[in-house]
Amino acid sequence: MDGKVVVLTLDRRIAGDVSSADFSAYVTVEEAGTRIVHLFGELDMATVDMADLAMQFSGEVNVVADLADLTFMDWCGYRGLLASRRTLLARGGSLTPCNLVGQPAHALVVFKRVMDDD
Repeated sequence: MDGKVVVLTLDRRIAGDVSSADFSAYVTVEEAGTRIVHLFGELDMATVDMADLAMQFSGEVNVVADLADLTFMDWCGYRGLLASRRTLLARGGSLTPCNLVGQPAHALVVFKRVMDDD
């Protein structure tokens, strides 16, 4: 990882039943000082608190969330991202998601439509 320093790694891997959680996160600092939170696996009720911890631990008010390696995100995961964003906004910062693909990208579109309809 040229130009990056890992400052936090979180890992939760449980094998076995269908409801198992497979999630990890780590925070890197780019040379320019940008904090990036990388999320891997499933962002759901079982893992959303770990994702929020990674967002808040970054130590910055402006955070980029790299979601390229998320394989699943449910309503709880979406609400968790919104909660992290609200916390960062209250501190004068921002949360910028990037690289959202697959099922999480589709879920985000659906969730936004539901929220816009309310």
